[in-house]
Amino acid sequence: MRKVLLIKKIQYLSIALITICSLAACNKAKPIRDNKIKKICFATSAGGLHSPHVAIEIDSTLTYFFQESDWLNDTSKVMYSKVSQGFWDTLNMKVESIPENQLDSNYKGNCGDCLNFELLLVYGNAKKHIIYIPDNSVTKLDMFSYWLRESYKGIALKPCLEVTPRFDIQPTSITDKGQSKQPVLKDK
Repeated sequence: MRKVLLIKKIQYLSIALITICSLAACNKAKPIRDNKIKKICFATSAGGLHSPHVAIEIDSTLTYFFQESDWLNDTSKVMYSKVSQGFWDTLNMKVESIPENQLDSNYKGNCGDCLNFELLLVYGNAKKHIIYIPDNSVTKLDMFSYWLRESYKGIALKPCLEVTPRFDIQPTSITDKGQSKQPVLKDK
């Protein structure tokens, strides 16, 4: 009888120990991803007055600023929100998947009426500034830019009433020689 009780105690203790170990393994915190990008700024614009023009700025504090400007109607709105760590990680992974040769500062095409993209990536103290017109080849950079341009639609944005954003780039027009008609980077 004592032997049977001892075996049952061992069985219960084994089950309890396995359960505790399983639960402890499930509660391990996910490792934080080491994102290289500290800030990303993005703007769209065109040589003509296509509307609306968009500027987006997101940084490693997960603060998301969005500006939409309609130059035909002389209106502009600035909104902001906090994004999730998952969104920030996804953004970093998408940038990391873009081949290095597509991240060169370049100007593709000669189209005064086309949609232009401008991208500023900040890695610590280093910056990479890219201005280009997406072409028909549909590169990873193009897909990322279109994804980022539409990202505001899935974020609960609030009007900037108390927060004054400082966009590093603004919607701008690009001449047919690839030079901005106005300064793109703000002096800090």
